[in-house]
Amino acid sequence: MFRPFNTRRSSVRAFTLVELLVVIAIIGVLVALLLPAVQAARESARRTQCTNNLKQIGIGLHTYHDVRGVFPAAWYRIPSAEKRPGWAWGSVILPQIEQTPLFDELGVATGIDFPTEATPLTQTAVATYHCPSAIDRPINASRDDHGKANYNPVMGTRAANGMPTDTTPDGVFGASSFTRFAEITDGTSNVIAFGEKYRGRKNEQSTNYLGGIWGGLSPSTGWGAVGGFINATPARRINGTSEHAFASPHPGGMMFLFCDGSVRFVSETIDGEALEILVKKASGLPVPSGAF
Repeated sequence: MFRPFNTRRSSVRAFTLVELLVVIAIIGVLVALLLPAVQAARESARRTQCTNNLKQIGIGLHTYHDVRGVFPAAWYRIPSAEKRPGWAWGSVILPQIEQTPLFDELGVATGIDFPTEATPLTQTAVATYHCPSAIDRPINASRDDHGKANYNPVMGTRAANGMPTDTTPDGVFGASSFTRFAEITDGTSNVIAFGEKYRGRKNEQSTNYLGGIWGGLSPSTGWGAVGGFINATPARRINGTSEHAFASPHPGGMMFLFCDGSVRFVSETIDGEALEILVKKASGLPVPSGAF
């Protein structure tokens, strides 16, 4: 039997203003909960890439040692100069990190000295030398506009007479140094080779760090551009107050490359005595338990 359409209007209940505000509030809470998780996941991925970069540098250092019998120096200088033009670690290991064309173009092996002013070649962005968490630009304006390096060799705890004039500081690397594995008597798994350096500010109260470069030293570029010291003083601790301090954009500490090629995260609150032991190649002291 045919039935006519129902001519009555169907009532559709709309959201009230209160209900709409509740929904918006719930969405806001969910976003607020999700955002830190997303940021944490991104930082975790960046730390993984940072770890891989340091491992690649470690492979480069070991390969260099296999070929030459020594680790590269922090930088090379003429005997009568402290910091005058000279190629740095980042230039001499380029062939060991699959950057031979750049090495050849720079002329590192031809006797040509490191240029006193930045060139397009010394400004080259070498991805292996860049921490993905660092916000500094590829060209380090604090270091004569040369290409940045967010990683630098650790030269130990102190310099001779305040400057690294000697070739054998208490760390593995120095000016024109020639350190062999056999000289790292504290054990390669217990001695730090490289740490992080970036050009930036940790927070409103802390130092504006100058960061590092990979190419070498020019007359006006301080040696802190290609190496540095770490010790228990506030200035030279992890994320210390010195503008030359080893500093990391990773929250709470820093990634370090050890001489055995391993990479570990070390808290910025590490005991000062333990920190100094870790950066000496022959302290003769055991690493205190709980240092990591």
